[in-house]
Amino acid sequence: MEKFFNQTNFSGGLSESDLIGSPGSFSNSFGIDIHTLPGVIQASWEPQNKDENHIIEELCLFAVDTSTGTSFWFGNSGTIYNVKVSGGVMSFGTVYQGGAVKGAGEFRNFVYWTTGQNVHRIKVNGNWTTDVVAYGSINSATYNPMVNMRSHLLIGSGTTLASVDDTGTITASGIPNVTLAAIPENYQITCLQKYGIDVLVGTKLTGGATGSKLYRWDLASPTWIQDIDVPETSVNCFLLTPNNTYFQAGQKGNLYSYNGISIAPYKKIPIVVPDNDSGNVMAYPQSSANFGSIGYFGITNQTVQAGAAGLYALGRKNNSYPISLSHQFPSSYSISTGSTTKLHIGAVISGIDATTTPPSPFLLFNWRNNNTASATYGMDAIFNPSIKCNPAWFETQAIGASSPNQKTFQNYNINYRAKPTNTSIALSYFKNFSSGSIVMNLTDKTDYNKLVSNQKIDAGAMKFRITLTSNADKTAEISEFYTDFDERSIL
Repeated sequence: MEKFFNQTNFSGGLSESDLIGSPGSFSNSFGIDIHTLPGVIQASWEPQNKDENHIIEELCLFAVDTSTGTSFWFGNSGTIYNVKVSGGVMSFGTVYQGGAVKGAGEFRNFVYWTTGQNVHRIKVNGNWTTDVVAYGSINSATYNPMVNMRSHLLIGSGTTLASVDDTGTITASGIPNVTLAAIPENYQITCLQKYGIDVLVGTKLTGGATGSKLYRWDLASPTWIQDIDVPETSVNCFLLTPNNTYFQAGQKGNLYSYNGISIAPYKKIPIVVPDNDSGNVMAYPQSSANFGSIGYFGITNQTVQAGAAGLYALGRKNNSYPISLSHQFPSSYSISTGSTTKLHIGAVISGIDATTTPPSPFLLFNWRNNNTASATYGMDAIFNPSIKCNPAWFETQAIGASSPNQKTFQNYNINYRAKPTNTSIALSYFKNFSSGSIVMNLTDKTDYNKLVSNQKIDAGAMKFRITLTSNADKTAEISEFYTDFDERSIL
């Protein structure tokens, strides 16, 4: 019996496995863009490490982007750095040295951050030598995520929320006229997200047990207006996607959705972490930003399993398309070495260089590589991009895996919308779930914008990888992949 597989769009994004997925999905990818031009898959822009002089030599989990064109990055070891964007150029410097930073935010033209239980602040355009103020204290020195609610700056403080109001007054629990009840003492607040006029609060259960909570507060009630159980060790990061609320929870790359009433499992980063691998696949609290109407978040891969680490895109260009997930921006380290293991993605911010005409948007993220004896660091940016990710690839679902019958695969077509000069498209296959792939020979039918092969392969199941090799800012654009096969009963 003759059967076929025909993928005519890629809007389903990444699936959770290579055995099943939503329509238009694919099982794995690297440096792939499915959002810029809906209906085709192409190489994404390649992140460039802008910190060429290695000024920032630590992982920065928190960053504050200000209206002055300067962002401040807060290192794990206590150094505070500035990144200036002007005239299409990024420059890096060191502005302050203090204790390890547990949270940072901007409110009413001041930058706030915490070290230990101490709150510090400085005016956005202040002098870091003379104007830093030890401003007050809060209850917890463990996690201090911050969110600007316009009327108040809220600060996670152990089992409650501290705040700073527009007069600069620090309130240890709640806001000046509302004392907020604490959450149970065996939980710690880990991340915050503005939700309309309310705030969402992610937590972790201390002691390493499974079971965290999602809280919601309206800044008016003395108690939480929602208390939702989350079946994970922690709520790690809210994902900043337009008009939708998602969060990453636990250490296996699981994503959840929140609809204002309840939560639901949404997607999973496609990586299998064995029980004997103690590493985590997760997002840090400030590893999320919105860029060009799409949400981006950084996934840290502390395991020795290949895949996962980098910036993922989650969103859609309009409401008629599905919300999809893709591994769009690998780090410059992963692109140069091919490694995505033991890689931490720190803070992620987006901004605009208003000094250029037209203004230039940018996306900036910090990373640390733990694969070498001495850790290496980088500050990657999508900023006035001129190079496409090279190589970039995606893998199909496993075709024919649901049937035990013998199959002979034949006739392979890759339809392309564009294939500029000195770019290429390659096809390889994984037979019967093998770990290595074999390259196929393709013939380019340029009259039809089609690459074809008629190689016969006997297999129980086949998965295909399509690799795009770019040329500077030019990339091929793929619109369709087709293959067919004869299936025979094994009885």
